Amino acid sequence: MKKQKIKSSKNSYGNVLILSSAAKVSLIEAVRSGTSKISKEIKIIGGDLSSNVVSAYFVDEFWEMPRLDEIDLDEFVNECIHRKITVIIPSRDGELEFFSKNKDFLLSKGIYVMVSSKDVINKCIDKLEFSKQENLSIIPSSKTIKEIKSEKFVVKERFGAGSHSIGINLSCEEAITHSKNLTDPIYQPFISGKELSVDAYIDNKKNIKGIVMRERVLVVNGESQITKTIIDQPLENSFFKIINSMNLYGHIILQAIVDEESNIHVIECNPRFGGASAISIKSGLDSFYWLYLESRGEDIQRHKFMKINREIKQVRSHRDTYL
Repeated sequence: MKKQKIKSSKNSYGNVLILSSAAKVSLIEAVRSGTSKISKEIKIIGGDLSSNVVSAYFVDEFWEMPRLDEIDLDEFVNECIHRKITVIIPSRDGELEFFSKNKDFLLSKGIYVMVSSKDVINKCIDKLEFSKQENLSIIPSSKTIKEIKSEKFVVKERFGAGSHSIGINLSCEEAITHSKNLTDPIYQPFISGKELSVDAYIDNKKNIKGIVMRERVLVVNGESQITKTIIDQPLENSFFKIINSMNLYGHIILQAIVDEESNIHVIECNPRFGGASAISIKSGLDSFYWLYLESRGEDIQRHKFMKINREIKQVRSHRDTYL
């Protein structure tokens, strides 16, 4: 990423736009937790196709936005300037490529986007291409089940999140049947072990600022309902090496299986903040504080990662709010 400074006074604070804010209240709260350490003046703006979404009740302002394929970039920039937006946080896979492609242009207009480069985004979104990267311990993938040497299989969509449509621990016949319900299926070997998600923040100099490992204790429809952090320095060192070689930027999530022999099998990488990533903020991974500082041209090396070295458990549940 090009090293440029945002065109703003050190005494003024721009606002933060969270794209596809939907019902992502934990993301809104995590962003507010980070920016409030800098200034209470910073507004959190939610953006989505419809204002009839849960997040509209938790942000300072709401922006009912056009579809991504209908955005006029100049009009978008003008609206950002009108709303004093200087930081954009994409939160959905489908918008990462667009904003990575236009990141430098937006930066020239004083708008800083937390997104990796286009090449890196494309490799992460395309799970088949992601699996072809060498020396990263990635689980092999193929469009043809015969190329996968395994007794049990995983079947998933090649593109997008789509965790609700995944088929796990299936026989060959079951995997082929399941694939017929998918748009662009790929096959992987099923590997038994502990499923981990690894949150990390990589600064704009491509240095890993911090890592938090967490175990997905209870997964419902592909989403972690119960998650707990893991303290294991040797394992963290192994993940550090893997993430360090991927040329990522910002808050990312690496998903992996650790088998009974402690071998790491990388599943995929989501180059954005995730649904259960708020636990990493609670553990000291201050991603949005660091992001905002970097958006103002500050070197965050002097801001230490104060990791909480004890297990934290996160239980995600629906909560009623009365207005």
